[in-house]
Amino acid sequence: MSRTVLNRIYAISLRVLCVLVLLIQSSLLNYYLIKYIDTLWFLWTVFDTAVTALFVASFVLSYRSVQLTVLFYSICTISTQRRLF
Repeated sequence: MSRTVLNRIYAISLRVLCVLVLLIQSSLLNYYLIKYIDTLWFLWTVFDTAVTALFVASFVLSYRSVQLTVLFYSICTISTQRRLF
């Protein structure tokens, strides 16, 4: 496999791992809060869903930004090499 494919797999797998850790952490915290503090479980679930959605949205936007930056630099490099020759 090429290096760019491996970089994409690595970047996506790290983002998925981060979301999974976020879900596990929020589930454990929700369990504690529901069992010992408050019985308004629906509100905790709503807030955690919103936080998870924001994490996923930021990961998607950052991945697109990185792709556009790499594309821009590759175009600049190609145009610079053409001027040299």
